[in-house]
Amino acid sequence: MINFNIIQDFRDQVNANSHYTWYAYQNKNGKNYWNIICACMDWIDVGLECMDGFSFDRKKLGARGLEVFTYISAIDIVWESIQQLHRAIINENEVPFSGEKEVFINDVLHKDDNAYFKHIRAVFGAHPVNLSKDKNNDKWFASWPTTGIHEKYDVALYLYNVDPSKDDIIFGFKFAELNEFFTKRYNHLSYLAKKLEEQYQDYKSSLILNKIRPTTNIEDQLDILEEELNKRLSNDYFEHLVDQIKRIYKATVTNENNRETIEDYRGKVKRVVEELTIKIQNVDYTDLEMDHIVYSNHPQEIHYELSKLFECLYGHRKDEAYDYYIERVSKFLNPYVQIDKTMSADEIFLLLHVGLYNYWDSV
Repeated sequence: MINFNIIQDFRDQVNANSHYTWYAYQNKNGKNYWNIICACMDWIDVGLECMDGFSFDRKKLGARGLEVFTYISAIDIVWESIQQLHRAIINENEVPFSGEKEVFINDVLHKDDNAYFKHIRAVFGAHPVNLSKDKNNDKWFASWPTTGIHEKYDVALYLYNVDPSKDDIIFGFKFAELNEFFTKRYNHLSYLAKKLEEQYQDYKSSLILNKIRPTTNIEDQLDILEEELNKRLSNDYFEHLVDQIKRIYKATVTNENNRETIEDYRGKVKRVVEELTIKIQNVDYTDLEMDHIVYSNHPQEIHYELSKLFECLYGHRKDEAYDYYIERVSKFLNPYVQIDKTMSADEIFLLLHVGLYNYWDSV
């Protein structure tokens, strides 16, 4: 039974922490390790899906020899992918479990587990009649796989030497050992996920020590926060919130009847900026407690018109019904702000936020 949670947990870690892994690995020492990480995760999924549900029938080995090879190849795909992940995340010159001889106890070739597995893959289907020469420069060829030629193995074959004076070798494996080899290496993903989290925490600690420059000018503060977000981890929610607030402060007030209400609202938005500054300083990209001041729900009565109006104000589309949307929304929000279709897009944008906040504050 394949534990798919291990690869899913690794994927979750890769995508966690405001996509730190993408930020750190999309250009590391001039190489795009992010692409490597994505490719490896995808191929691990392919290998696991192939392995899941595999069963072995001794009576049909001749006919199903390639199915055994497919199972071995699926393990190899997963293992190769994990090696690449290890190189990308830990050390590009290091292969995990090198030198270990803990799994294949009947190792007639005196190889470590990694090398023994590669030999299993080669002789059981990858290139059984074109095997590499051994350390003694001997050339070997594999027979077809069978059962019962040696009790130490579930599946075995003969390795024939091209030198007629040399004896054949019985070579094989047990499925229990093969699965142990796979499990140990597959579980290495949990270690790699832990290392990604440690790397993120180290990076986060370094950012926290880098204090954000304070200023009493709210618009300057927003520019500073925008710069800090570019230096730190990208976060769509925080970046959009900063853009929204900058536009709220950017607008020029043309109707003096709205000024007092606007200034009161902007004073509340300033508290959002203060919370934003603290969170960015601490690299805490969880939602703000006070973002409701900027992000208001749309009242049901004008939900459609508001949605269309905001699309126009964001510049996503032009709409011939723009004046109609303004008329409907301004009438609904008239107890709180006065909106006129001749106002600039920035001023209408501001007044919508002011009006919506005061509407919900009054109900």
